[in-house]
Amino acid sequence: MPSLRGPLFVILIVLYVLVPGIETNNFRCYCLWDTRAWYRGCNYCKTQNRGKTSKLRELSNEVEQLKAELDRQKNITATSEAELLKRISTSITEQNSLWLKCITVTPGRDCDITQGCATKDRTCRPINVFQRRLNGKVSFKRGWSDYKDGFGTLKSEHWLGNEKLHNLTSQGSYELLITMEDFSNENRYAKYTDFNIGDEKTRFKMTFVTYTGDAGDSLAHHNGRKFSTEDQDNDDHSGSCAKWHKGGWWYGSCHTANLNGLYLAGGDSASTVNINWKAWKGYNYSLKATTMMIRRK
Repeated sequence: MPSLRGPLFVILIVLYVLVPGIETNNFRCYCLWDTRAWYRGCNYCKTQNRGKTSKLRELSNEVEQLKAELDRQKNITATSEAELLKRISTSITEQNSLWLKCITVTPGRDCDITQGCATKDRTCRPINVFQRRLNGKVSFKRGWSDYKDGFGTLKSEHWLGNEKLHNLTSQGSYELLITMEDFSNENRYAKYTDFNIGDEKTRFKMTFVTYTGDAGDSLAHHNGRKFSTEDQDNDDHSGSCAKWHKGGWWYGSCHTANLNGLYLAGGDSASTVNINWKAWKGYNYSLKATTMMIRRK
């Protein structure tokens, strides 16, 4: 039988030359168990493959770690935003509560209406209450000079005076707070920023910027309006809103709020001459009590 040693040797030499080139280019090993001793590149190839596989695992782990970190950061951001909004909301609530608490403080001395005393306590900024309706004992159906100079008493129903309001609000930026109560003892409020009253040349024009509150914005219609009374008509209507609705106010044509109207005990009313705030109780409900006050920002 012819010897196969010569041809087998040639085949092994060919495999030795060709196979390493194939495995090097394609990163795969073509080693046969029978030729592993001849194929020097096989072990190198396997080592390289194991190294690349290990590197891929490391990269995959890094990707997963980055994903986890990203999710964690998202949760932190969401939590931070939620906490920030909560703190802002709490701060606003505390400020409103503080203001409402302040207005219940009785002034330390009996003030004449002409002095324009401010209600305050140790923790509060000065608050000027310029309108108060409680029981209907003081008539608000008055002329221009009364509304200009003021009437009533600070501890009870009163109007501080448009001239004083102008002098106060011309000193800086003021906030307006309006509180109101119905005959079921339910309370609402409306707050306005940058409240200002012009001088008599402007007919004590009222301006403000932003509303917040739970009573609804019934004052928007009156923004930029001049003050009118039954003896001085400065409204935008062809008739006299002050005569029709029985009070001095910043009427347009005519009103969506009439806090200086007639005091009609009992709540329901058949007309719009009453003390009303349309956005809360509508035109035909006469409110039990209202307070209008300002404080400097």
